[in-house]
This record gives sequence, C-alpha cells and structure tokens, in this order.
Amino acid sequence: MKLPLLALALCAACYGSEKNPISCFDRICKNPAQYCDFDGSVAGTPGLCLDIECTPGQFETCRADDTSAVCNAAGDNLEVQTCDLGCDPATGCNTCTPNTVTCDGDILRTCNAAGALANETCTAGCISSPTPHCAHIIPRYLPDVCDTPAPSPELVISSSGTFDTSLDLNCNGGIVQQVGGPEICVVRYGSITFAAGTELRVIGRDVNGGSSGGRPIAFVADRDVVVAGVLDIAGRSTGTLDPPPTSGPGGGFTNSGGGQATSGGSGGGGAGFKTAGAPGGTATVDGGGMNGGAPRIDPITSAILEGGPRNSGGGGGAMTLVACQGSVRVPGLIDAGGGGGLGGFPSPLSGNPIPGGGGGAGGYVVLQGLSVDVTGEVYANGGGGGGGRIPNSTFGAAGKDGQRSEAAAAGGNANMAEGAGGSGGCITTQPGGGKHPSAAGTTPGGGGGSMGFFQSYTPTIEAATLEPLKSSPRFQPPAMIPTR
Repeated sequence: MKLPLLALALCAACYGSEKNPISCFDRICKNPAQYCDFDGSVAGTPGLCLDIECTPGQFETCRADDTSAVCNAAGDNLEVQTCDLGCDPATGCNTCTPNTVTCDGDILRTCNAAGALANETCTAGCISSPTPHCAHIIPRYLPDVCDTPAPSPELVISSSGTFDTSLDLNCNGGIVQQVGGPEICVVRYGSITFAAGTELRVIGRDVNGGSSGGRPIAFVADRDVVVAGVLDIAGRSTGTLDPPPTSGPGGGFTNSGGGQATSGGSGGGGAGFKTAGAPGGTATVDGGGMNGGAPRIDPITSAILEGGPRNSGGGGGAMTLVACQGSVRVPGLIDAGGGGGLGGFPSPLSGNPIPGGGGGAGGYVVLQGLSVDVTGEVYANGGGGGGGRIPNSTFGAAGKDGQRSEAAAAGGNANMAEGAGGSGGCITTQPGGGKHPSAAGTTPGGGGGSMGFFQSYTPTIEAATLEPLKSSPRFQPPAMIPTR
C-alpha cells in the first residue's frame, strides 16, 4: 500500500531483495511509478526512490536544480516542472522575477517577493522613469504630493463632526508652506469618502494669532475622492465681537472693503472676490459709501491657494480635493460661503453708534483628478452686510451667512428696513449696497460680499463633467494639468 507523502515508503519495501533498490543518484528509478528524490528535498535523504501518494495538482517542493515538484493528476507521483524565473519554497515556480516592477504598455506589472504577479491597468498610462509607475496628475499648489503613495489606505467620514486645520496632527500628509500665502494642511489617504447623511465642518485658526481662517485644507487621495455628504468650509457670523466672526479655513487671508465708520459715517463695504463687494450706505444714500471691495483676479492665475477676503464678515474657506490617479466625484454638497457682516454697535471707546459692517466673500474650491464629476450642489455665496445700529439696542442684526441655495443672503435689519445691510452676492444677483437709515439714531447698513470661485483641473477638458444640480457661482471653465 502506498503511504501518504508525509510518511513515504522506501523502495526496499517495494523491491524486496533486489540489489540497491533504493538508489537513484543517476536520477532514474527502475520502477517508473516511483519518484527519484535525488536531492532529498522530499524525504530528507538524497538519492531515494519513493512511493508517492499526494493531492493532484498540489505543489510539493523546490528542487536543487531550480525546478519544482508538483503532484500529478493521478495523485501517485510527482511531476517535475522547469522554473524559468526561479522557484519559491512556499508557492512553486515564480510567475515573474521577484521584487520587480515593469511597464507593459498601459499595464503596470508588480512582482512581489514570492514571485506572484499583480497587474494594474493605468488610466493615464504607465511610465517607466524614474521607476515604473502609473501616471498621476501634477496638482496645482501641491505639485509633488502625488509622487509618494499615501501612508494610510482609506479615510471614510461616516459621522458628522468638525475638523480643525490648525491642529498639526490632523495634517497627516504634512503642512506645506506657500510663498506669500497661508500654509496648507494636507490630509493624505489611499481613498477619501464623505458618506451620505454626514456633515463635516472644516475650520481653521490663524496659528500666528491673526484673525484669518488659518490653513486651507487639501484632501488628497491616491485613488478617488467622493463627497456624498456635506463638506462645509464656510465663514460664519457670530453677531457679536466676542466671539468674533470666523473665516473658513484659508479664508480671510486678506481684507477687502471699507470698514465700519464712526458715528455719522458710512456702513462697511462688502468684500470683493469674483465681483466687487457692495458699498455700505450713508446717512442719506443707499450704497453711497463708495467703499465696496474690489474684485480679485481669477485665482487660476495665482500660485497661492487662499479663500475669500473678509471684512467684518469672515471669508469663505479655501479647499482643494485631489485624486492623484482617480476621480473627484461630488454627488453631495460643498459650502464655501462667506460670513455675514457685523451689525452696528456702540463704540467701546466713545459710545457713539457704529454703522453695519460689510459681508465676507465666498471662498475658493479646486477639484483636481484624472476626472472630475459634479452632480450635487456647490455654493460659495457672499455674506450679507450687517444692519445699522438701532436706537436702544446693543447690536444691529448681523447679515446672514452665504446661503446653501442659489438665493442671496439677506442683510441685517432687513425686516425692519432701518439701515438694512445689503444682500450677499449669488448667481442670481450682484451684492447689494447698504441702506441709509430712515429713523433718527439709526446708523447705515453694510454692503454685501461677493461670491467666490469653483475651479476644476483634469488632464483633458473632456475629463471634467461639471453638471451640478445647483451651483452658485457657476464653475470657471475647466482647466488642464499635466501628468507624470
């Protein structure tokens, strides 16, 4: 009876008194049904002829001549297979040269230490230099961020919360200094998903003690970035000086528009960005302050990633979503609205009534990938101007923050019409000027802030599908970036 491979019978038991029945140093057994274990890799003793019982197709051992022994179809002997690329003791003949990576057309072929081959189809082509890799985009603002794979495989935002870019530990992809601009907090993973039904509010604080929104945010993935929930980088009005209004992350890096004047002066001008901000009112003329913030140049011409300018209302934040070798998809909602301007208040020094403040501008959002697909809602509306101070009140009403709609944010005091603030800019209307007061003792309102910008970058114009359900403002024309 044949024994299992783990208890192999020697040829002496098969051939009785036959002379030298077990020797096969010439690699030939007299009984062709037996296996010649010439190197002892099966039974441990070289040169034995063995009876075999095994599982058909199962790899058994690598042999000294760099071949492998595999159980035959009948399960009663071992067949020898030539290993052109070497033999791995755990798996048998290598299918490739271990620890190598090569390009084969658009296929990246990676051979691990065990000689097992994995193939990846490269969407943007396979590049052999400096080492073989699938091509990736060269993102604006972060040209080297895709050169090294992410340190962690996946980030899934599955519950609502707040993310602070001023905390260094949150920036697992590093903190990138911009010349003449704020540092960028990089969040780096293999893939990034903001799940449906969740809302992540990204905030920032000026690490140098200023009043800006601090670091912009960059969510960078090797593969896809998907925003199915709500991603919020908007500025916020608090309605008071303590705590003060806040800019979104990377927003408020610059001031824009005239400030709130002393008693008898004009309301603050709204911050300008995509358009001019609106002027504040004077004691007698709606929008008579002539102090709206100037429009900014299209950010596509700037090397700096920054958000919307601020006035007394904070600017919307700055954010880039980067898919190095994949797609940025937005079926959810992005909010980069500007904050509403402060309402008028008594001067802390003189007690004289101060007019309403200007609204902040919407922010700047940049989507970058091998492809970009936007089907959800995107907003970067301006904040409304603050209402003038009303007699016997501490503060006039603050302007509303930029809305998550294609409608304008209302200015403060709008329902009372006493020195009302101007509405914020949106897709349907320009920012509104502050109103003059119609009652004694009421100060003028501030002007509304401008909308911000949305921009996409892909290797070809056709790779950008910008068809949002709702959008205020509209996307800038798609732009192109190279790959390497």
